[in-house]
Amino acid sequence: MMLAETTVFVVFFGLFVIGLLAFIVAVFAMVLRVIKWTMRGLFGGGHEHPAIRRAKAARFVKGRVQCSNSGCGYLNRPEARYCGGCGRALAPARKDVDAYG
Repeated sequence: MMLAETTVFVVFFGLFVIGLLAFIVAVFAMVLRVIKWTMRGLFGGGHEHPAIRRAKAARFVKGRVQCSNSGCGYLNRPEARYCGGCGRALAPARKDVDAYG
């Protein structure tokens, strides 16, 4: 009888400790995030809109043509003649030429 009570106690205590550790890790992560936001607010950086960051990161998507308008940056299909975001005329696509012309 005593063995069963001890086992139940150990299991519940173990679950309690695991839950407590998970809670501490979550609180620590939130504190770090608040510190990061505070530092960005005080010292600048990272203030671009997420859509602008995505557009900058997507510049290198193969086959896409990015609008040259500084306020747009829309990624257009390769065959597009006008920007799908702002309507500006896109530069004609250059043909890639290999080493032999």
